[in-house]
Amino acid sequence: MLILLTVAAFLILFGLASLLAAFSYGLFAAHAKGEPSNALPPAEATEIGRAAMRLSEGRKGRTGMAMLSENLDAFTARVLTARHAGQSLDLMYYIWHSDLTGRLLVNEVIKAADRGVRVRLLLDDINSRGSDTAYLSLDSHPNIAVRLFNPSRATSGTLRRGLEMTLRAFSATRRMHNKAWIADGTVAIVGGRNIGDEYFDAAETNFQDLDLALLGPAVQETEAVFDAFWNSDAAIPIRALARLRKHRLRRLRKSLARLSAGDRVAPYAARVHKRASLNDMFDGPDVIQWTQAVEVVSDPPEKAAGAKRENWLLSQLMPAITSAEHRVEVVSPISSREMKEPNNCSA
Repeated sequence: MLILLTVAAFLILFGLASLLAAFSYGLFAAHAKGEPSNALPPAEATEIGRAAMRLSEGRKGRTGMAMLSENLDAFTARVLTARHAGQSLDLMYYIWHSDLTGRLLVNEVIKAADRGVRVRLLLDDINSRGSDTAYLSLDSHPNIAVRLFNPSRATSGTLRRGLEMTLRAFSATRRMHNKAWIADGTVAIVGGRNIGDEYFDAAETNFQDLDLALLGPAVQETEAVFDAFWNSDAAIPIRALARLRKHRLRRLRKSLARLSAGDRVAPYAARVHKRASLNDMFDGPDVIQWTQAVEVVSDPPEKAAGAKRENWLLSQLMPAITSAEHRVEVVSPISSREMKEPNNCSA
């Protein structure tokens, strides 16, 4: 009986502590929330905008899709769109590693911001621990804003962070897995790749993943998803979570300059250089497939608070799946052996 009473008392105290932690976090998030901002109109005067207009000519209302199945092509597409962007970069990722390719892409983002490009970078907090210095450095740039999705208030200290994650277990486990790279509101790269060496053939063991480069109306749908997450209560500006020290951006620039000039980059850069042409990115009559039957879907940012359950991703996908007459193809990290009913599905 004593054991049962002890357990019951512990559960009651833990429940009260969890409620207090959730209430306290809600007050913090409401106070720390950044100013709302929205995607800029699709640019027509930039290099990317002109290329998109040329490719979309005579295809009003249709979305163009180019598959990026090769890891090097996926990296190069991100480099090219960053280099040729003239207005905006909206980037959202579950993981952005501070490795070779991650830092090379950070370098491209900074160069774009130096040209006057507005950069919004939204990252999931669960994998950001240890990278606060780099994120704060980026955020200190006048043209770059960094927000973290559903972040822990404890940016340092394993014990404090672990305690908060435990007390907020219901909401802290609801992560943002979205991956989107949107340039000038005219080209969007979406799919399964995070930012890191293993996604771009720069690691000893690499993933085989898939992205789509989008042109046309689906880009605005992707921007709408980005804006919904960016302006949500769960997206907190990095500067509200950690202190900003002077000269961090200068130090980051020096570090990236040393990396770019180092011997480690040369072999990888040589492989990428062969694909480094904005025109070649969509070259060939069969590279881009045009169709009106495209919809970009995402689970809602309110999932961090457990809201809008009826509108989560499965309910958006099921109508398309159940209406299929011949075949449904799914790309997923889950193997076909783990799927319950794989008879009409290839993975």
